[in-house]
Amino acid sequence: MPKRLLPIRGVLLALTLAASGAGPAVAQTGQDIAGARLAIERFEAAFDAREYGALLTAMPPRILETIATQSGIPADVLSAQLATQMTAMMSQMTFESFGMDLQAATWGETSTGLTYALVPTQTVMSQHGSGRVQSNTTTLMLHENDIWYLIRVDSTQQTSILRQAYPEFASVDFPFGSMENLD
Repeated sequence: MPKRLLPIRGVLLALTLAASGAGPAVAQTGQDIAGARLAIERFEAAFDAREYGALLTAMPPRILETIATQSGIPADVLSAQLATQMTAMMSQMTFESFGMDLQAATWGETSTGLTYALVPTQTVMSQHGSGRVQSNTTTLMLHENDIWYLIRVDSTQQTSILRQAYPEFASVDFPFGSMENLD
Protein backbone atom coordinates (compact mmCIF):
# COMPACT_ATOMS: atom_id res chain seq x y z
CA MET A 1 0.00 0.00 0.00
CA PRO A 2 1.53 3.40 -0.95
CA LYS A 3 2.16 5.89 1.82
CA ARG A 4 -0.26 8.79 1.98
CA LEU A 5 1.38 12.09 2.80
CA LEU A 6 -0.53 15.02 4.16
CA PRO A 7 -0.53 18.21 2.13
CA ILE A 8 1.50 21.06 3.60
CA ARG A 9 -1.61 22.66 5.10
CA GLY A 10 -2.20 19.42 6.99
CA VAL A 11 1.33 19.68 8.33
CA LEU A 12 0.72 23.26 9.36
CA LEU A 13 -2.53 22.22 10.96
CA ALA A 14 -0.88 19.49 12.97
CA LEU A 15 2.23 21.44 13.92
CA THR A 16 0.69 23.48 16.60
CA LEU A 17 -2.99 23.43 16.49
CA ALA A 18 -3.69 27.51 18.77
CA ALA A 19 -6.91 29.13 19.70
CA SER A 20 -8.68 32.22 20.83
CA GLY A 21 -12.09 33.15 22.13
CA ALA A 22 -13.37 32.19 25.50
CA GLY A 23 -15.86 30.00 27.21
CA PRO A 24 -16.78 30.62 30.81
CA ALA A 25 -13.94 32.15 32.76
CA VAL A 26 -12.69 30.14 35.70
CA ALA A 27 -10.21 30.89 38.41
CA GLN A 28 -7.00 29.06 37.67
CA THR A 29 -5.00 27.48 40.45
CA GLY A 30 -1.31 27.97 41.07
CA GLN A 31 -0.88 24.36 39.98
CA ASP A 32 -2.69 25.10 36.68
CA ILE A 33 -0.45 28.09 36.01
CA ALA A 34 2.74 26.20 36.89
CA GLY A 35 1.76 23.23 34.71
CA ALA A 36 0.79 25.44 31.78
CA ARG A 37 4.00 27.46 32.14
CA LEU A 38 6.10 24.27 32.11
CA ALA A 39 4.30 23.02 28.98
CA ILE A 40 4.97 26.35 27.26
CA GLU A 41 8.63 26.31 28.27
CA ARG A 42 9.07 22.78 26.91
CA PHE A 43 7.30 23.67 23.67
CA GLU A 44 9.35 26.84 23.20
CA ALA A 45 12.60 24.96 23.96
CA ALA A 46 11.78 22.33 21.32
CA PHE A 47 10.79 25.07 18.88
CA ASP A 48 14.01 27.02 19.51
CA ALA A 49 16.07 23.84 19.12
CA ARG A 50 14.22 23.09 15.87
CA GLU A 51 13.12 19.71 17.26
CA TYR A 52 9.89 19.74 15.33
CA GLY A 53 9.10 16.08 15.91
CA ALA A 54 9.10 16.79 19.66
CA LEU A 55 6.45 19.47 19.08
CA LEU A 56 4.00 16.73 18.17
CA THR A 57 4.02 15.54 21.78
CA ALA A 58 2.29 18.82 22.67
CA MET A 59 -0.71 17.73 20.58
CA PRO A 60 -3.46 15.82 22.42
CA PRO A 61 -3.65 12.19 21.35
CA ARG A 62 -7.35 12.66 20.49
CA ILE A 63 -6.40 15.28 17.86
CA LEU A 64 -3.74 13.03 16.33
CA GLU A 65 -6.21 10.12 16.26
CA THR A 66 -8.86 12.30 14.59
CA ILE A 67 -6.44 13.43 11.88
CA ALA A 68 -5.17 9.87 11.42
CA THR A 69 -8.70 8.51 11.04
CA GLN A 70 -9.60 11.20 8.48
CA SER A 71 -6.36 10.54 6.58
CA GLY A 72 -6.71 6.76 6.65
CA ILE A 73 -3.26 6.44 8.23
CA PRO A 74 -2.38 4.74 11.53
CA ALA A 75 -1.55 7.36 14.19
CA ASP A 76 2.05 6.18 14.64
CA VAL A 77 2.70 6.35 10.90
CA LEU A 78 1.03 9.77 10.72
CA SER A 79 3.16 11.04 13.59
CA ALA A 80 6.38 9.92 11.87
CA GLN A 81 5.26 11.48 8.57
CA LEU A 82 4.33 14.74 10.28
CA ALA A 83 7.71 14.93 12.01
CA THR A 84 9.51 14.43 8.70
CA GLN A 85 7.31 16.89 6.80
CA MET A 86 7.48 19.51 9.56
CA THR A 87 11.27 19.33 9.67
CA ALA A 88 11.46 19.75 5.88
CA MET A 89 8.94 22.59 5.83
CA MET A 90 10.41 24.42 8.81
CA SER A 91 13.90 24.24 7.34
CA GLN A 92 12.59 26.64 4.68
CA MET A 93 11.65 29.17 7.37
CA THR A 94 13.66 31.58 9.49
CA PHE A 95 12.14 32.35 12.87
CA GLU A 96 13.00 35.69 14.40
CA SER A 97 10.81 35.29 17.46
CA PHE A 98 8.19 33.03 18.94
CA GLY A 99 6.37 33.40 22.22
CA MET A 100 3.23 32.70 24.21
CA ASP A 101 1.96 35.19 26.81
CA LEU A 102 0.53 33.10 29.65
CA GLN A 103 -0.04 36.22 31.78
CA ALA A 104 -2.53 37.46 29.19
CA ALA A 105 -4.35 34.11 28.99
CA THR A 106 -8.10 33.71 29.35
CA TRP A 107 -9.03 30.65 31.38
CA GLY A 108 -12.13 28.49 30.98
CA GLU A 109 -13.68 25.13 31.65
CA THR A 110 -15.73 23.00 29.27
CA SER A 111 -19.08 21.44 30.14
CA THR A 112 -17.19 18.17 30.75
CA GLY A 113 -14.80 19.80 33.23
CA LEU A 114 -11.70 20.19 31.04
CA THR A 115 -9.71 23.23 32.13
CA TYR A 116 -8.26 25.26 29.29
CA ALA A 117 -6.40 28.50 28.69
CA LEU A 118 -6.39 30.70 25.60
CA VAL A 119 -2.87 32.08 25.34
CA PRO A 120 -1.92 34.93 22.96
CA THR A 121 0.87 33.69 20.67
CA GLN A 122 3.09 35.67 18.32
CA THR A 123 5.60 34.47 15.74
CA VAL A 124 7.81 36.60 13.52
CA MET A 125 9.22 34.63 10.60
CA SER A 126 10.25 34.67 6.98
CA GLN A 127 10.29 32.04 4.30
CA HIS A 128 13.38 31.87 2.11
CA GLY A 129 12.81 34.32 -0.72
CA SER A 130 9.91 36.08 1.02
CA GLY A 131 9.59 38.99 3.39
CA ARG A 132 9.08 38.91 7.13
CA VAL A 133 5.61 38.30 8.55
CA GLN A 134 4.13 38.43 12.02
CA SER A 135 1.58 35.78 12.93
CA ASN A 136 -0.79 36.62 15.80
CA THR A 137 -2.77 33.65 17.05
CA THR A 138 -3.94 32.19 20.31
CA THR A 139 -2.83 28.83 21.61
CA LEU A 140 -5.49 26.69 23.23
CA MET A 141 -3.92 24.92 26.18
CA LEU A 142 -6.01 21.96 27.26
CA HIS A 143 -5.52 20.11 30.55
CA GLU A 144 -6.40 16.45 30.10
CA ASN A 145 -5.22 13.43 32.11
CA ASP A 146 -2.88 15.66 34.14
CA ILE A 147 -1.08 16.85 30.99
CA TRP A 148 -1.20 20.30 29.39
CA TYR A 149 -1.52 20.09 25.60
CA LEU A 150 -1.19 22.90 23.08
CA ILE A 151 -3.60 23.16 20.18
CA ARG A 152 -3.79 25.58 17.28
CA VAL A 153 -7.29 26.37 16.08
CA ASP A 154 -7.20 29.72 14.31
CA SER A 155 -8.84 28.53 11.10
CA THR A 156 -12.11 26.83 10.23
CA GLN A 157 -10.33 23.55 9.41
CA GLN A 158 -8.42 23.52 12.70
CA THR A 159 -11.53 24.37 14.73
CA SER A 160 -13.45 21.61 12.95
CA ILE A 161 -10.84 19.00 13.86
CA LEU A 162 -10.76 20.21 17.47
CA ARG A 163 -14.55 19.97 17.76
CA GLN A 164 -14.60 16.51 16.20
CA ALA A 165 -12.11 15.30 18.80
CA TYR A 166 -13.58 17.41 21.63
CA PRO A 167 -17.30 18.07 21.03
CA GLU A 168 -17.43 19.97 24.34
CA PHE A 169 -15.74 22.90 22.56
CA ALA A 170 -18.75 23.35 20.24
CA SER A 171 -19.93 26.43 22.15
CA VAL A 172 -16.50 28.07 22.44
CA ASP A 173 -15.81 30.81 19.87
CA PHE A 174 -12.32 30.81 18.37
CA PRO A 175 -11.39 33.88 16.33
CA PHE A 176 -9.13 33.52 13.34
CA GLY A 177 -5.47 34.39 13.62
CA SER A 178 -3.89 37.16 11.60
CA MET A 179 -0.75 37.64 9.52
CA GLU A 180 0.92 41.00 9.02
CA ASN A 181 3.64 41.75 6.47
CA LEU A 182 6.56 43.45 8.18
CA ASP A 183 8.66 44.26 5.09
